[in-house]
Amino acid sequence: MEFLFDTARTIESLLMSGTFSRFPNLQFIFSHGGGALPMLANRMARLFPKDMAAQAPNGVLYEIKRQYYDTASASNPTSLAAIMSLVPSSQILFGSDFPFLSAGDASDDLLHSGLPSNTVEAIHHDNALRLFERLKS
Repeated sequence: MEFLFDTARTIESLLMSGTFSRFPNLQFIFSHGGGALPMLANRMARLFPKDMAAQAPNGVLYEIKRQYYDTASASNPTSLAAIMSLVPSSQILFGSDFPFLSAGDASDDLLHSGLPSNTVEAIHHDNALRLFERLKS
């Protein structure tokens, strides 16, 4: 389970180093729905050192909310709800964690998540095509 915290630590490291704010046109796709990040985001924002405000001049939550997250090991309703409390479904991409978990299982989880079918289709396919326009052809 440590990889879920590793993902959140990576995001925090990018915040603390100012990477997000120095490269505003660069957007990351974080695996595992950001790991533990959805549960820690507000705490990270509250505890971000005041003397490091220049590292995230628009705020911690602003930087977190402009990134993308995939559904690898996060396609269940609880994880999806946590991710969608941070970002709109348009910033969520399908991920399966293959070969550790079956891509079919991850897809089925998403299909049975209770999300509207157009949201599921966007996560499965459309969001990635919008993000990587060159793949449309």
